[in-house]
Amino acid sequence: MASIEGLFQEKFRKAIIFMVLIVCLNIGLSIYSMMFKGVPEFKGYLLGTLLTMVFSILWVLMVRKVSFSNPMVLFSLSLGAFPVKIIVFAVFAFGGLLIFRMNRAFFGMAFLLGTVLSLFVEVWFILTVNKIVRRSRRG
Repeated sequence: MASIEGLFQEKFRKAIIFMVLIVCLNIGLSIYSMMFKGVPEFKGYLLGTLLTMVFSILWVLMVRKVSFSNPMVLFSLSLGAFPVKIIVFAVFAFGGLLIFRMNRAFFGMAFLLGTVLSLFVEVWFILTVNKIVRRSRRG
């Protein structure tokens, strides 16, 4: 049977791959909005995509530093970051509208899609790590 650390690293790599796929999906949708909608829509969607990408990178960096032996720390990390994401979202939504002349609706769609999909990955990762830790403690 693989070591606990090995299993953790495997699940961590999968979580990173899922996060990258989410960013790639959003970048593709950004390009679509540029080609078929307009510049303000593209700016909004791209800024929302970049913001969720930054949050995903920060989550990956923080999880990397957190020990896999305590899944509650991982849960607290994801849950505690959510209000911060909402506050930063509001600042960027209003600031981006004034500074970048972006479309707020497209910004909101990109941010919402990226955040929700990333949240699914975070919850999957936490549940998987929790299962690994419970199995290791049993036997």
